[in-house]
Parts: sequence; C-alpha cells; structure tokens
Amino acid sequence: MKLYYEDKYKKELQTKIIDIFFENEKCFIRLENSIFYPQGGGQKGDRGYLIIDGKKYNILNSIKDENYNSILMMEDSINQKYINKDINCYLDWEFRYKQMRLHTSLHLIHAIIEEVKGSKLDYPLISTIEDGFAYNKYDENSFDISILTEVEDRFYKLAQTDNEVITYPDVEKEHYRYWQCMNYKIPCGGIHISKLSEIGKVKIETSHKKKTITIKISLE
Repeated sequence: MKLYYEDKYKKELQTKIIDIFFENEKCFIRLENSIFYPQGGGQKGDRGYLIIDGKKYNILNSIKDENYNSILMMEDSINQKYINKDINCYLDWEFRYKQMRLHTSLHLIHAIIEEVKGSKLDYPLISTIEDGFAYNKYDENSFDISILTEVEDRFYKLAQTDNEVITYPDVEKEHYRYWQCMNYKIPCGGIHISKLSEIGKVKIETSHKKKTITIKISLE
C-alpha cells in the first residue's frame, strides 16, 4: 500500500518485509506497506531507516519497481529470515519535508509565470530538486525575463497564504496523478505540502545564459 500518498505526513510505520533481493551487490527490499516515496518526477526518493529485531538498517534510497511500487535500497544486507516478520520504519522527515516544500515551489512559480505571461508555458527543459534547493530551466524564448520581478513578488505573497495544495490520481489512467493549487493543475506524481504557507522562507535567484533561463529556489 502506498501510504506516502494516503498520508504524506506519516513518519513511522510498523509493517512486514515481503521480499529481499540483491542487484550489483546492493540489498533491496519490498514492504507490505510503505511510507517511503520512490524517486521520480525530479523528486528524490525518501531516506530513513528500519528497526529489525532491535538492529538499525539505513535506507540509502527509495526507487520504483516495474509496477510503480516502492523498493528500498539498503546500506547493509538483510537476512532472508526476516521476510514476513514485523519491522518498524522511520522516515527521514527533515529531508522529505524539504523535498515537498521545494517541489510545490517549482510548480507554483511555473503557474505564476503562465499567469503573468498571459499564455501557456512549456514544461521546463530540466526540473530538479536537490537537498535544500531546486531549479527549473527554460528555453530563453519561453518568456520575457523582464516579467520575473513581478513573478517573484507574486510568489512571495502567495507563499504566505493558506491556499490549499491537493494531489490526486487520474480516474482513467493508472499510475497517473495531478498536482492542483488554485486554478492551476499539472500532471505530477510527487509528494507535496498541503498549503502554500508551508513553503516557508525561500530565496529565488534567476540567471540567463547559454540560451536558458534558470530559476533557482533555495530554502532559508
């Protein structure tokens, strides 16, 4: 069960390991239920740790399998005897929450550019979320950079509001989800904050070089 969609603020979980396997000398596991978001859509996979029979096992990354379910890449090997045994999961919440805040920030600034520009804006050439900062890169012909002062001003004001952010699955397309805030909607399978005021204090920096416009958002 993808609990990271059902309750994105859930930080701990008791569940079972249903599979343990190895690839390229790395140990991977599947859980019966998971709070760990698998990497995708520019957002990094969750980190954290498991407590198994009193021992701590660090999670290096969470990735998607062929069925879009979460697989955990472990720092150390886990014995097959723990399959179907109860374990405790702990999410690296600080890291996840940064990702949620930054991911929503990228969508919001894209929406504001469209609003100020007055027309549809192509998706970024690159959209990346790191630990503490994120950025969108656009073709220099996507919009006039002179609008960015107004875009930034609107962003900072909206980031202080309690406008709701919602995510939900497509009713017809399997594994397809949407991000929506105010009148703006974009296909996105990531994990996001629930209201814009959770973005908190951020710094926006813009640059224009090599025929691209880069908008970088850093958490403060």
